[in-house]
Amino acid sequence: MMDVDERNLARYSSYIEDPLPIREVGGGGKGHKYCPRQVMLWYARQEVKKLRTDKEGNVYDIEAERARLTYHQANKAAMDEDVQSGDLIPSGKVKSAWASLVISFRAKMIGIPNKAAPQIMGVEDLRETESILQDMIYDALSELADPDAPEDLVGSDEDGETTSAVERKSVG
Repeated sequence: MMDVDERNLARYSSYIEDPLPIREVGGGGKGHKYCPRQVMLWYARQEVKKLRTDKEGNVYDIEAERARLTYHQANKAAMDEDVQSGDLIPSGKVKSAWASLVISFRAKMIGIPNKAAPQIMGVEDLRETESILQDMIYDALSELADPDAPEDLVGSDEDGETTSAVERKSVG
């Protein structure tokens, strides 16, 4: 509810579209006189003006909706800045890049048996067989560690040198 004092009433009586109804204009140091019923009706009209309804009859507070809109516009502007500076990548581009990487990796992995079979056929040493297969697997994995890949797939060592996420380590 509004605070009723002379300062507030004087401020509200200057509303241009719908001024506060004055019963008797004061003067000579005396304040205006107001009809409480008329003031309450006026106040209710002011509050209703702040509210809007949609086709379904839902009531919206126009000030709250403006604040919500302003908040979302500011967030959108910040996100646009992040995209332009390269700090934010649209999800569609990330999905597309990852799909391409996964498809390529899958194709290389599926091709390993056909590619490895002729090379392994005459090899009798188990270590040499492992080495041939390991080279083919690391070749497929190295594509996932491409320097053009997203930063979280590529790290750096103590010297700041870019390192691949795939390291050649003996397994087994």
